[in-house]
Amino acid sequence: KTTSNARREWAVPKAIESETTNNEQAVVTGGNDSKDGKSSKPDNAPKGKDITSDPNANGNGFAEASDLSFLSDLAWGLLTPGQQALLQKSDINPQEYLRTVQEQGKGSIVTGKVVVRVNFDVNGHVIVGEHTPLIAEDVPQPVKEEAMRIVKSSGSIINRRGEPVYLAVPVVLGQ
Repeated sequence: KTTSNARREWAVPKAIESETTNNEQAVVTGGNDSKDGKSSKPDNAPKGKDITSDPNANGNGFAEASDLSFLSDLAWGLLTPGQQALLQKSDINPQEYLRTVQEQGKGSIVTGKVVVRVNFDVNGHVIVGEHTPLIAEDVPQPVKEEAMRIVKSSGSIINRRGEPVYLAVPVVLGQ
């Protein structure tokens, strides 16, 4: 049985076939690179969390297919300083709170727009005190009272910062 170099045992897609010469071999590994279960990186090489700012990176030394943390610093460098500043605040997530404020505002019989300065405690709950929540003095009293009611009753934010935070919360009433 004679086989020429042109005949292949396995079907190889044309794109891959054109990139390889007759004497090259492709090696496919599953999961980790070596048989003993350890990473192919040397032990003293930085892994994951040592070199990344990506909060979701495992940094566990698995093959790069599952640990994409090596990309995070590259991706971070593509952002403008303003975009970086926004992403650094990822320890605070007010989305659900703001959605609730918006929904309650739509159902209000009072109409108006106001920005409320709201302080949130370490757990993300609204701090109600003498100077918080705070609305500018020139806002009509009914709008002020309704905005305060909504701000106080709209739940909480996600606050992983470990310290109280304040946000300017826009409240649109009756629209």
